[in-house]
Amino acid sequence: MDDKERFYRGIKRSQPSVITGEGRVSSALFKEERIDKDGKCGVSVTLEANREQSIVFEQFDVAFGKRLKGIVRLTQEDVKKAKAFIFPSPSLSNRYHAEIFQNEAKETLTNLQSLILADLCEMVCLKEDVPWT
Repeated sequence: MDDKERFYRGIKRSQPSVITGEGRVSSALFKEERIDKDGKCGVSVTLEANREQSIVFEQFDVAFGKRLKGIVRLTQEDVKKAKAFIFPSPSLSNRYHAEIFQNEAKETLTNLQSLILADLCEMVCLKEDVPWT
């Protein structure tokens, strides 16, 4: 995978919020675990895959609905800096789905890796007033 390949992670409204202010997120955004088809826990992201950013955003709007608070972006280079691994994991609802793991054995990210990813990601969409419904 090219180091410039981009990945996006959606932010759901939550209490406490994972958004720390000034467009930054806490490491908690990279601690949410999703059990994959092999029983492994990874952090879900969506590959850009040469699509327009607006198309990726629309996909998050559909998937998260009124719960979408924001979207952050990472690159493959960022994932490498965290010494983490990303594995494509297409699903029926999202053929661009991938998961980030600690290593090639697909272990859960460490606290340090989550912190590094939070520091390296870029907020690309933020909705200020997402109501609780």
